[in-house]
Amino acid sequence: MNAKIFFSDFITYRLNVLAEAAIETGEVAFSELIGGSIREVRVLRIIDDYPGIGFADIVRATRLDRSLVSRLIQSLLKQGLIERRGAPDDARRYELHATELGQSKRASAQAITIAYEQLILSPLSPEQERAFRDALDILAEWVGSNVYEERAAELHAELVHNGAAPRDPE
Repeated sequence: MNAKIFFSDFITYRLNVLAEAAIETGEVAFSELIGGSIREVRVLRIIDDYPGIGFADIVRATRLDRSLVSRLIQSLLKQGLIERRGAPDDARRYELHATELGQSKRASAQAITIAYEQLILSPLSPEQERAFRDALDILAEWVGSNVYEERAAELHAELVHNGAAPRDPE
């Protein structure tokens, strides 16, 4: 890939391009060594970490499209990596659980994930890596907060009201 992968300074664009480049690099290894995609492994990890989790919670946790999550779950079910059980408290809902095979495959995927994570972080010093992880934690907490959601809603209303004209800097 060309050394210049960013064609914009917008942070959301840059994060997305970086994530997609990292996924693309590791996807072949996951496919060959695990027999599944990175996204399948992500969903499997969530199900294994949170036994009994439901579909809607997986959609929220992954921020993937509902139809994609549905296809990933169906694939994991067909492979025997997860199982679906009726929720004991609500017959309309089902819970997902990793099978022993799923737990084993998840453990194998962990080693691949660690190796590729080390590769992508290798240009950073230990101090830079800590700062990067700290910054990600701060941003994740902020974006997940009620205050952020309220401000985003206010900004949206303001942009709609002003015809998407930029607001004056404060």
